[in-house]
Amino acid sequence: MLLGNRLYLEIPEDKEESPIILDKMTRDAIESERMGKWNRLRVYAIGEGAKGLGIEEGDEVMIDPTSVIITRGVAKIPLSEERSVIMVSIHDIAHIW
Repeated sequence: MLLGNRLYLEIPEDKEESPIILDKMTRDAIESERMGKWNRLRVYAIGEGAKGLGIEEGDEVMIDPTSVIITRGVAKIPLSEERSVIMVSIHDIAHIW
């Protein structure tokens, strides 16, 4: 059970790194595409303190781009072999799609 004003968000699967060396323009394009996937993350679970605030499991949300999670990176939390999530505060959510 998730406690407090927290959410678990499903994260897009990372592609394995390629041994091919890419030029800067190509790397930037790939990174931009990858970050675009982070604009729409699915809510996996909602903490007790975040229920009733308009976000439901299965909703797609956008994290505030100025959030510490975006600027400093995230830690993947493995829930199973097939599924990993990140944990964010309700205050990190900027938009519900």
